[in-house]
Amino acid sequence: MIQKVYLGILLLVLVCKKPSSAITEKAITKEIPSAVVVLVTGNSRVIHSDTTEEKASVGSYFRSGDKIITSDKSRVDVQIHDGAIIRVSANTSLEFSKLVMEGVKDVKLSLEKGKLFAKVTKKNKDDSFQVVSPSFVAGIRGTEFIIDLTKEKSSTVKVLDGSVAVKPRSVAIEIMSAEELGKSNVASEVDRKIDEAEIVIDKNFQATLPNEQPVLAKDKLEEEDKSNALKAIDKFKQKPILADLSKSEEQELSTMILENIEVLQEMTAINEELTSGKVDEKRAEELEARRGTLENELLKKQDKEKSKFTEAIIKEPKKLKTKKAIVKYYERIEKIILGRGRVEVGAIISQEGDTIIIHTESGIRRIPKDEVQEVIYEYQNRSRF
Repeated sequence: MIQKVYLGILLLVLVCKKPSSAITEKAITKEIPSAVVVLVTGNSRVIHSDTTEEKASVGSYFRSGDKIITSDKSRVDVQIHDGAIIRVSANTSLEFSKLVMEGVKDVKLSLEKGKLFAKVTKKNKDDSFQVVSPSFVAGIRGTEFIIDLTKEKSSTVKVLDGSVAVKPRSVAIEIMSAEELGKSNVASEVDRKIDEAEIVIDKNFQATLPNEQPVLAKDKLEEEDKSNALKAIDKFKQKPILADLSKSEEQELSTMILENIEVLQEMTAINEELTSGKVDEKRAEELEARRGTLENELLKKQDKEKSKFTEAIIKEPKKLKTKKAIVKYYERIEKIILGRGRVEVGAIISQEGDTIIIHTESGIRRIPKDEVQEVIYEYQNRSRF
């Protein structure tokens, strides 16, 4: 009899016991969307293919045809399933043109303007990951790279790891069927020249490419377009040069972190519930608190990676022999006025306790803080190097 009573109580406890995280358990039963916002700074918009819009938030997700538009001083990290993380910089417009995750992965991003950082891991040799700009197509082969469309006359592709194959883009060729392409002598010639113009940018190299060529932006190529089209394609033929990377660019890539699938599922579940219009105030507070926790956990991971990056450049500093080289890498330089008329000019990297660490022409210098009388910031704007 005692055993039966004990068993009944045990069953009652098991049935009534609350899950450790109702949000998490709900989330992990959901299928993960192809691309999920994992971190947001500032204000940005998600525009869906059905023209509906929402504010970009942690857990917002994208399907094929959706777009992200970032505003000034904003930044959005988007994870694409479990193999890629991209960072969309301020004043950038990016469309997720194709997001196929079943079997062989097929991703196509259309960068209309702005700047994009990316880390891509191709787990299957048949996986496809492309970034398309108005003037070129970049085929990614498993890599860390930056695509910058912020300049008026040219675009830059920088590769930190792996390789990127880049070739000119012709709108007319893209929209033609194989049959139509075969019947057009002009299109066939242009298509062949485009393939011949492909360049491969390897690790630690970059290429500066011409921006949109009007003739290649046409949706139909006529006989009279042939000469101009071939000349435009020739402008893409160049040899990649050593990458001219700034500290901020290297740091951006070093702080991009892939989350596990369970975290992505929870983020999307929280966002869906919050935007459903079916939650009361108390539940909304619980969900926002949990989302805040997930954000803070990711920020801590990024801060840790940022510290590692800073330690690395102090331990093995780049050989920057001139003030101009320091400004180019750090994008700034400071003038530090010390006692007894002494002066140091360099980029302040960090502060360890009461010691300031700066990068000068002669290397890394450590200066006790109590010796510093004044720091002139943005010194590069007041001097010519």
